[in-house]
Amino acid sequence: RPFVAERNGVCVFKNDIYYFYEITDPEQTAWIFGDRLAIHVGGQTTTLELDPSKLHKRMASDATWLSENYVMNADKKTLEAYRRIAKSDSAYIVYYKVGGKQRRHDLSATELQRIREMVELYDILRQP
Repeated sequence: RPFVAERNGVCVFKNDIYYFYEITDPEQTAWIFGDRLAIHVGGQTTTLELDPSKLHKRMASDATWLSENYVMNADKKTLEAYRRIAKSDSAYIVYYKVGGKQRRHDLSATELQRIREMVELYDILRQP
């Protein structure tokens, strides 16, 4: 879930990695406590290392759902991966913990379009 923000007068491309799980999910992955995100597009894989101390966790009071997410500034390699996604008709991501669980998500046409729009917006706002 990329988005564009402003910080101290500078346009920043942000990366929001969001994992949501419902107890009725047939894959039964539950908590992953991910420390990596692999972005697969156009035959290339970009792996982001995540800082577990910045992981935000939530669980419903009745334990019917949970979520994990990270929000961070996109570095150069992350922005390059988003640019590849913006030019592609398909891509998928894998959120995982090294030596632990993982979850794959194929990006929908709507998600691909939103990424294209965020990359375009970022480029427009960065122009002098």
